[in-house]
Amino acid sequence: MIITNVQIRDTKTDTRLEGVASVTMDGLMVVHDIKVISNAEGGYFLAMPSRRLPNGTFKDIVHPISKEARAALEKIVIGCFMQLRESGADVMSFVLKNADKASMLEQDALDFEKREITEEE
Repeated sequence: MIITNVQIRDTKTDTRLEGVASVTMDGLMVVHDIKVISNAEGGYFLAMPSRRLPNGTFKDIVHPISKEARAALEKIVIGCFMQLRESGADVMSFVLKNADKASMLEQDALDFEKREITEEE
């Protein structure tokens, strides 16, 4: 499975929530509401989509199975988020340009080209 598109929005808020991403895999399935959160050291981490349970705790709806998969996903999404921030845009789509990858673990944010989001998207 490879990531074929990352769409990301800069939230521009005063909270630790910095951005929200949607990640498309193999052009077939999308995961919405992946949150880019700032940490105390000035870096970022991802919070996966979750739902609130009756006892008030949260449970991830979807999440990477291994540390390697989480690291690869963070590398790609946070890399795209940094490019978004550098561009000054509010929303941007990143489309896979190097389709020679066999899995997400081989991918990098540099494998994507930036594409502006238009009104009709």
